[in-house]
Formats: sequence, C-alpha cells, structure tokens
Amino acid sequence: MSDLYIGGLVNGYKWANYSLRQREAQRLYCEPDNLSLTIETYRKMITDELDRMQKNMSDSGLSFDPAKEDDIEVDLILLQQLEKVFPC
Repeated sequence: MSDLYIGGLVNGYKWANYSLRQREAQRLYCEPDNLSLTIETYRKMITDELDRMQKNMSDSGLSFDPAKEDDIEVDLILLQQLEKVFPC
C-alpha cells in the first residue's frame, strides 16, 4: 500500500468532511484542528486493524493473511478507524 494511495484516501475523506461541514451535515469523523497526522500514522491505523482482524480470525480457527487477500477494503478500514479514533 503506497504512500500515494493512502494520501489519496485521506484527501478524499478530508474533502468529503469539508463538503459535509459546508452543508451543516454530520461529518465522517472529527479530527482535531491542531493535530497533524502523517502517512505513517494512517498506515499504522490500517495495519493495527488488519492485525486485530488476523488475530480474531485465528482465534476463531480461521486463516487470514492480509498480504494474500486481494479484496481487503483498505479504504473502508481506514475510514472506520478514523471514525472510531475521532468521533464527532
């Protein structure tokens, strides 16, 4: 997962939040204005969740290898993590 891909996701989410705010609608997540996250921070949010998913699957007796899964929705994982970490 490239820095460019993660950066594109984040920019998309930020523009969506901007548009929602302009319409006075509920934003996707509410990151504090004084916080500046790096691509590595977003990458860690994704990998931490993938690790959690892998452990849960393993604990259930199922196999899950994020490196081999072509259909992992990284965009959804990141959005859900942002919603969880920065609720509105």
